[in-house]
Amino acid sequence: MEQSLGKKPTYYELFIRNHTKRSDGLIINEKAKAVNDDFIRLREDMSQPEEGSSEPQPVDDNEVFVQNVGGVKKSRLYGIGSKISTYCSIASFSGTSPVTGHSHELEDKLQLMQEENNLLSDQFKDLQDQHQKIQEKNEKMQEKMRKQMQEMQRHMQEQMKSQLAAFFRGDNDQ
Repeated sequence: MEQSLGKKPTYYELFIRNHTKRSDGLIINEKAKAVNDDFIRLREDMSQPEEGSSEPQPVDDNEVFVQNVGGVKKSRLYGIGSKISTYCSIASFSGTSPVTGHSHELEDKLQLMQEENNLLSDQFKDLQDQHQKIQEKNEKMQEKMRKQMQEMQRHMQEQMKSQLAAFFRGDNDQ
C-alpha cells in the first residue's frame, strides 16, 4: 500500500482498505461504517478554524483516528490490529490528544473539571467531618440518656421499695 500511495498510509487509509469490499468499495459492516462516519465527523470538527481565524486547523489523521477508536489497547488499534507498530510507535499514542485548537479547549475543560473535582472533594471531606461530629454528639447524647434512664429506674425502684415497705408496715393510710 505504501508503494501505491507513495507514502506511508494513515491509519484511516489502512482501516478503509481493510474494511471495504475490493469489488465495489462499500464498507463491509455497520461497526466499520460507524467508525468511518465518526472519523469523518471528528476530523471535520477538529479542522474547524479557531475563533477569529478563517484558516482551517491542521489535523493529523493518525491522531484523529486513534482518538476516534478509543486509543491503543493491548498494543492494538481497532481496525488496524497489530499492524500499528509497522507504521508508528505505539507509545506516541498512549494518552495524547491531537495538537489542535480543540486540544486547548479540552485542556481548559479538563482543568475546570479538575478544579471542580477538587472543590467537590473538599466539600465531601467537610461533610464527612460534620457527619463525624454529629455522630459523636449523638453517641454522647445516647450515653447521657442511658445514664438518666438508669438513674430514673434506680430512683423508681427506691420509691417502690419505700412504698412497699411502708405498705407492709401499715403506713399506707397516710
